[in-house]
Amino acid sequence: MAAIQGLRGTGEFNTEVRPRNYRELFTLLEPNGNAPLNALLSMGSSESTDDPEFKNFRDELPDRKLKADGAVASATTTSITIDASDDNKYAIKGSIVVNSSTGEVMHVTADTGTTTLAVERNIGGTSHQIADGDELFIAGFAAAEGGSSPTAISFDASVANNYTQIFRTAFQVSNTMNSTYLRTGDKMDEAMTKALKLHMSDIERAMFFGVKHESNATSSQPTRFTGGILDSVSNVVDVTTDYGDVGGSTAGQMTEEGFDGLLISSVFKYGSK
Repeated sequence: MAAIQGLRGTGEFNTEVRPRNYRELFTLLEPNGNAPLNALLSMGSSESTDDPEFKNFRDELPDRKLKADGAVASATTTSITIDASDDNKYAIKGSIVVNSSTGEVMHVTADTGTTTLAVERNIGGTSHQIADGDELFIAGFAAAEGGSSPTAISFDASVANNYTQIFRTAFQVSNTMNSTYLRTGDKMDEAMTKALKLHMSDIERAMFFGVKHESNATSSQPTRFTGGILDSVSNVVDVTTDYGDVGGSTAGQMTEEGFDGLLISSVFKYGSK
């Protein structure tokens, strides 16, 4: 036993003699996890699938837009070359076609099947030209008095599909650890809680960044990947190159009005309440 002179202080003692003070719990900084999309989806209705590949039919009204392929300098030219598109078939004889750039109104004189649009130009006495890439859209139908019915047009729904993905998040605690007293509480409960949050985060990220794919599809144990939002959304606006379409004047720029327009035309156009 060693002799000690002078005033005693707390700094003289190590942890074996002077136990430190701990709050016997731990604080999880994100107790609710980090999965806002999961939270939003949980508020809606759901339907289970009985197959790892699930499909649905999607139908929507066509845009009925055509695009000029090459400039037409003469205001009297009645044959216009247009880009190949399935929407060209909607320009049947009698349809009214409007040039969105100039406002010229044209009357289709023959059914359009390929890339040639036959029209009566400049309805109303105007005198317009057509530039390469001008967007033409169908704006109604004008029939002659006593005329016959127009060519019938119909369109079918398309099929969309996706795959279910198996998510697994493992955690392990030995029986000895599970029986050992720890200041932070039950290690099994802690590991389970953390694994659950990570599991939810994995699903959340797959919903955004996942790519639809099936590996070893013909084997007995294929691996399937579910397609996320970025893999499914096709109407992407790149403000690096398409900034003019959203009100910007330089690359990477978008105006508030342009953003609101995108919400109306691309986001809230589809779906339901």
